[in-house]
Amino acid sequence: MNVAVQQLSQIPLEAPAFEGLSFDEDTHRYFLNGKPLPGVTTVLKTAGFIDDRFYTEEGRIRGQAVHLAAHYHDIGVLDRTSLHPLIKEYFSAYERFLKETGFQVVFSENRVCHRDFRYAGTNDKIGYLFGRPALVDIKTGDIQFWTAYQLAAYAACYPYPLARYGLRLFPEGRYKLIPFEDKNDFSVFLAALTTANVKTQQQGGW
Repeated sequence: MNVAVQQLSQIPLEAPAFEGLSFDEDTHRYFLNGKPLPGVTTVLKTAGFIDDRFYTEEGRIRGQAVHLAAHYHDIGVLDRTSLHPLIKEYFSAYERFLKETGFQVVFSENRVCHRDFRYAGTNDKIGYLFGRPALVDIKTGDIQFWTAYQLAAYAACYPYPLARYGLRLFPEGRYKLIPFEDKNDFSVFLAALTTANVKTQQQGGW
């Protein structure tokens, strides 16, 4: 391990306290001190990056169930007997990823916000991967190009550098890990945020 990587591996990972940040489960909206903030995926959708016309309710429910299983596993409360057989297949891919890469999850499903640029979101996993602090986002469908911008937005909310990875889980227990390394990704997200803000202001704001 070189000196730079060793220094990164020693960075203490703590979940920042985003005081004043709240989330309405019913409307799926974020608020900072009572004022609405757009979510990261809402920004990308409003700016035209995300096309959800072909998304299905089945896929949405599957994704939520797999995310919940992984989250419960990482906080130590998963009841494996409660998993649907299909969800077990995806979850086995997550377990294989953990075993083969040694990913150490420090915290999971953390809500974040950026006070300067005024957006919010919920990232999947923060931990140590390949000796570096990393943000890992789970997908049960194809990893789209906009995932790079999504994760850059999440990573910018933290006070320490994070490597970014998309983790594609397959039902037969396979996985694919995709790194995102373009330093311009956050700039692209900010351009999307500006576009989304302008479009939304024409309709009365967030």
